[in-house]
Amino acid sequence: MEALDFEKLTPSDTKVKYGFVNELLSMGREHPQDLYPYLPHIVALLDSGNNILQWTGLDLLGLLITVDTDHRIRPLLPRLYRYLDTGKMITTNHAVWALFEIAKVESDDQNEILGEILKTQKYRYDTEECKNIVYGNIIKGASAIYPNIKDESTKKKFYDFIGRQTANSRNATKKKAEAFIKKYDEQRGSR
Repeated sequence: MEALDFEKLTPSDTKVKYGFVNELLSMGREHPQDLYPYLPHIVALLDSGNNILQWTGLDLLGLLITVDTDHRIRPLLPRLYRYLDTGKMITTNHAVWALFEIAKVESDDQNEILGEILKTQKYRYDTEECKNIVYGNIIKGASAIYPNIKDESTKKKFYDFIGRQTANSRNATKKKAEAFIKKYDEQRGSR
């Protein structure tokens, strides 16, 4: 495989820059092992003043966790938590997604990661709608990991949080919450 040229992220030519972003994300989804050697470059994206590059860095860390045999992503967790409280809905959503992906793999840190995601309830957003969109993404992420949450207290906190969202003013978030509660109430009833 040809070496990746991360300098493509610096030009003002947006076709080159964002074309390379798409290439990186595609590689992260399809061949994360080929991208893993570039982890320092990916981590550097988190410090970019460009939101899209920050979001790309977050997404790639979520994708690379599956091949992180050297456990180089785990020490980044405190840094990733800061992206949950930026006041920027899109940045928060990318961080939520990445952290749920990491929580699926890093079982020793799962409880801590999930606790940090739940703290988003305390953070400020530009609008109520922004907050509700973040909550919808949390429900989506929780749905994928919920059966594998090890700590019963954390599991209950997610169930309760999602239960409260059945009254959410955003219809899409409300529907996600209702589907989640229905699914897990049915499973509880079948035991």
